[in-house]
Amino acid sequence: MSSPYLQVHLDPEAAVLKTTFIQIKYSTNITYTALLYTKDRKIENVSLICRYIPILMQQAKIYWDMENYQQVEKIFRKSVEFCNEHDTWKLNVAHVLFMQENKYKEATGFYEPIVKKNYDNVSGVVVVLSYVNM
Repeated sequence: MSSPYLQVHLDPEAAVLKTTFIQIKYSTNITYTALLYTKDRKIENVSLICRYIPILMQQAKIYWDMENYQQVEKIFRKSVEFCNEHDTWKLNVAHVLFMQENKYKEATGFYEPIVKKNYDNVSGVVVVLSYVNM
């Protein structure tokens, strides 16, 4: 799913700049609301993270399409503080680690909890995992 902010087709460099700008905006807001931690702020923070993840994934996709998996991994590592509990983030981290041949074991550490969590609905997980070029 593409972010509404990126509906205009941009060349990769322009898209990276635009997604970086949006990503900085959201990460700043997430950090700020986390510092003002209250029950209401936690709800606001979850909402911000839900808007932040599609932007993050869009930026990662630019590098994924160029098969620059190390850069995708760097993008995800920068967002670990905000997204480490989000299944979409975990699954995409697992995919990018899997694509780097020397990181299969690390990828397993991300895939395994998702599979266990969704064990009763394994067919849904299998469909998602089939996107990885095995």
